[in-house]
Amino acid sequence: GALRRRFPEDEATQELAHKLLSRVAVAAHNKQQREFGEDSLVAKALASEPSMLALWQRLMDEAQGVPLVKTLEVGAGAEAKFQFKHLSFQEGLFAQHLLIQADAGWEGWATDEAAAVFINNPFMNNTCRIAAGHLGTLLARRRPTWDFSEGEAVLTEVGLSALWLICEL
Repeated sequence: GALRRRFPEDEATQELAHKLLSRVAVAAHNKQQREFGEDSLVAKALASEPSMLALWQRLMDEAQGVPLVKTLEVGAGAEAKFQFKHLSFQEGLFAQHLLIQADAGWEGWATDEAAAVFINNPFMNNTCRIAAGHLGTLLARRRPTWDFSEGEAVLTEVGLSALWLICEL
């Protein structure tokens, strides 16, 4: 979609832009931030990949800016502020990341308590909706027995809804 229209002839740049957007989305979502700063989040998320940071800066210099990202504030002396044009872009990129992590043995599902923290978090609800049964299937393969009936693992209403979403096929 948006990446192909911006970089129609250059598949490597499309891939780099996708990775860049994913890193920023994951960093923002992990911090539960809808809005994020260029210095406080973007630079840190992309610091280990200079080519991604260079692409971000190049795109910011262009009139269209970074695909899928809206510039909220740019001013002299102030940190530039951004957000994804729609929160579902951030949630979708985070869901994609989560599916990869779940397949590899994600620590957020290592115990019932860790899993409850994740699915009880309202900020993760739409991510569970997007990843749906794919996420539940991957998590069940890694840890087939779950118990959310006592202690720190008890689910809230939000958690029960999220659990239903990830178990839906």
